[in-house]
Amino acid sequence: MPSPAEISERLEECVALLRRYAASKHGATCDRRVLSEFHDRLVKLQFAFVRIAELAPASLEAAYQMAGWRVDKVTGKVVETFDPTAIRNDKVAVDRIHRIESELFILTEWFYHTAWRLREIAHPKVCALPSLCGFEAIGVRDVRNQILQHPERFDLNRQSQSTGVSDDAGPILGNAFWEPPAKPFNDRGLYYNALEFAMNLTDRLNAAIK
Repeated sequence: MPSPAEISERLEECVALLRRYAASKHGATCDRRVLSEFHDRLVKLQFAFVRIAELAPASLEAAYQMAGWRVDKVTGKVVETFDPTAIRNDKVAVDRIHRIESELFILTEWFYHTAWRLREIAHPKVCALPSLCGFEAIGVRDVRNQILQHPERFDLNRQSQSTGVSDDAGPILGNAFWEPPAKPFNDRGLYYNALEFAMNLTDRLNAAIK
């Protein structure tokens, strides 16, 4: 799994390729207003990912502190426990932790909604951006549909609104259940889904500008 920095670079590469696409023969025939929107949203998506990648480790460390854990940063294993009462009773520290978590998951949800909009522009077989039509990002699609937008349509009424953070996967949405559903949907994590989005878009753009 590439690092968050490498995923950010892949998203940045998508922006550069989109600019080359705009100057290509396909760009000359596309709807320029839609292309402008696509470019603007893609740039903001990459900026948001950079901030998410900054916040995720801080959020994870805060969770460890609130649990009373000291974790080895190499192995990810708990190496020591301590009484977290002092931290939990420190209003300033608790407020700081809540601000970190709030910003992290506000941006995470924003990332999915914006990535979904980009997917919607380029997904139809006939779209405003020739040679990008048919673009798909399954991870983004599934998190948006099954967790953020329409959980009631996917028999996930037993799924609780939850968040988590992983060193490898980044922010994770909705992977907690009141009871095991017959067909649970598990978010792989933003890093996996952002990487899939960037790789699939890169493939489309590279094919279009050849």
